[in-house]
Amino acid sequence: TSSFYRSSQGVIICFDITNRESFDNVDKWLGEVKRHCGDQPTMYLVGTKTDLQSQRVISYSTIKTYTDTKNLSYIETSSRSSENVENCFIDFARTLVAHTDQMKINHTSKQIENTSIGLNDKTKPVTTDGCSAGDKSVI
Repeated sequence: TSSFYRSSQGVIICFDITNRESFDNVDKWLGEVKRHCGDQPTMYLVGTKTDLQSQRVISYSTIKTYTDTKNLSYIETSSRSSENVENCFIDFARTLVAHTDQMKINHTSKQIENTSIGLNDKTKPVTTDGCSAGDKSVI
């Protein structure tokens, strides 16, 4: 199963709001992601089957508390009515792009921090080995 996670930049974990066991398994899935991907991927939690509100067993406040402690983005959807399905993917894609851009910035910042230039560093003269590439008259 580790091949499913290889090089993942983002993960969407879904659970059924009408099924307690489904919600309880979210911790297991988060553990799998962390074990195979570390803390790097963007993660979204999606509550499904919002069209079945009368059968709901996981309260929104329970989910809100959970997502706040785990620092997860959350959205509820219904495949049957298409409620929030498109929004889910659009929001996830935007978050993923922002997270990826931030990771690039952080990586570049670390590279800059680790670079040092001394005032006494000697530069090597550029040689053309007889090539006319340095001739500015060539267009």
